[in-house]
Amino acid sequence: PVTPKRTTAAAPARPAGTPASAPAPTSPRPASALPATEGKGSRQRVVIPPTVLTADGLARLQAEHEELTRVRRPAVIQRIRTAKEHGDLKENAEYHAAREEQSFLEGRVLAIEAILRNHVVVDAPAGATTVHLGSKVTVIDDFGETAYTIVGTTEANPAEGRISTSSPVGAALLGRAVGEEVVVRTPRGESRLRITAIE
Repeated sequence: PVTPKRTTAAAPARPAGTPASAPAPTSPRPASALPATEGKGSRQRVVIPPTVLTADGLARLQAEHEELTRVRRPAVIQRIRTAKEHGDLKENAEYHAAREEQSFLEGRVLAIEAILRNHVVVDAPAGATTVHLGSKVTVIDDFGETAYTIVGTTEANPAEGRISTSSPVGAALLGRAVGEEVVVRTPRGESRLRITAIE
């Protein structure tokens, strides 16, 4: 797939007096935004906004697609072929398990290919002093220091410290600088984070 020219997100401006807990505006529009339409009458068509990715997120998707299509797909096809040779498919648990895995695998491949056909790469500008999409941010709270990477919704993985711009923490950190304290509000209550480093 052809990768569009990389762009950088402009630093969001924060009006004077804006509390640190107020989420900064994000750019570009999140991939989850409702599709727009263009044209008139019968020629009107739906325009799907591109999925926002970091360069690292794009590389991860491309690597996953490669692994799924070149390694896992041939392997599951071989498992199905072998299971068929065992006879009655109605009572063949190995066959049904392989078909279920194939269904999941093909669905994931289609989802990745849709993203790779329509995406835009956005990374934090070099030397940025505020938090952007693609920034690696270290924060401290009552429990110690935690490092986050701010990413688009598609590549978020909280277990790996990759949080999306639409998450409570990600939204609160966008546009903030080292030394600033933000208040994160979640259904479980409030927490205060102080930014100690931005990469």
